[in-house]
Amino acid sequence: MGFLFVVTQRLVPGSNMRLDWHQMPSILLYPYAHFWFLQALFLVFLMVGGLDLAGLLSSRLRAGIVLGPAALLFHASGLFTDVFAFKRALYLLPFSWQG
Repeated sequence: MGFLFVVTQRLVPGSNMRLDWHQMPSILLYPYAHFWFLQALFLVFLMVGGLDLAGLLSSRLRAGIVLGPAALLFHASGLFTDVFAFKRALYLLPFSWQG
C-alpha cells in the first residue's frame, strides 16, 4: 500500500512530498507518511497477543500491573529506534492497553 502511495506521489506533478526512486525500499523498514500507524498497530497487536498468551492479561490486576511498564516505555520511547515504527508503537501501547 505504501509503495503505491510513493509511486503515485512520484508520478503526480505538484505533490507535496516525494521520495527518490532509490529511497523506495526504505518504506518497508521505516515509517513513511501516515503508514507508520499500520506498522505500529501491528507491533502493538503482537505485544498484546504475546502478553495474552503468557496469561498476563487474564485479570484486571495483572493487566494493571502490565500497564505500569507500558507507561514507562511510553515516556522512554525517545531512547528506542524507529525501525518498523517501534518507537511509535511504544507511543500507542498504553492507550491501546487501557481499552
